[in-house]
Amino acid sequence: MKISKSIQGIAFAGALALCAASGASATTTVGDGWGRDIKNMSTGVWTIDPSGSETVNGQATFNVYPGESFRLICDGTGFSLIGLGTGLVLMDTKVGSASAALDFTRFDSNRFAKYEFIFDGVYPVTAGDGLWMRASTNGGSSFDTAASYASGILYALGTANGALQNLAQTKIDLTTTQGNDPGYAISGRVGVSVLAAWTYIDSTHVSVDNTSLSRREIQVSGQYSGAANALRFLYSTGNLNGTIRQYGYTK
Repeated sequence: MKISKSIQGIAFAGALALCAASGASATTTVGDGWGRDIKNMSTGVWTIDPSGSETVNGQATFNVYPGESFRLICDGTGFSLIGLGTGLVLMDTKVGSASAALDFTRFDSNRFAKYEFIFDGVYPVTAGDGLWMRASTNGGSSFDTAASYASGILYALGTANGALQNLAQTKIDLTTTQGNDPGYAISGRVGVSVLAAWTYIDSTHVSVDNTSLSRREIQVSGQYSGAANALRFLYSTGNLNGTIRQYGYTK
């Protein structure tokens, strides 16, 4: 493959389609050695889509998330991304302001092996509410409210420890009762792995002082009997304040 001596930069705020000239493929149109430095400047996900059966990084399409940058090159038969970051990639950010729920629909099994949700100052509008999580297998068109979940909460109460176990539930319990003040807000993380027909909530830590019980939940683990491709966070009876960020661990 030849490397172009002139690499130009492009900042995109929309989708990127690799278009072909009439009667030709995208690779033939741009040629061996073509390249562009590209950055996704939008807040949305856009997809690199070569023409016909051509591939990008060996895939038919490739999703690029907000803020990601790379060099897109052509070798005459396909396209490759050079310099794309690895490790944790910020996929989405949702801010609740007395919101009924925060939904996350950016699941990408081609790029990510696991997901991480970071809580920043999350608390309920209604005192005494508990934070729940529900899953979807249809991209967020609906969320499962059947008894398809199981979870356990480990907590510390003064010098004593305890555990709560919830089987055949209609949601994952991330906290029990919580105060409706920023001082009782959750700061922590939820790790999510989707393996075959199961979704696992692994090593989940949330930290919150409860209004009525004055205890601190320290760890939650759970599972959902389906391959989730969207998640919803909501409180048991009222609305939600605070920020949740979704990250993906690259493969």
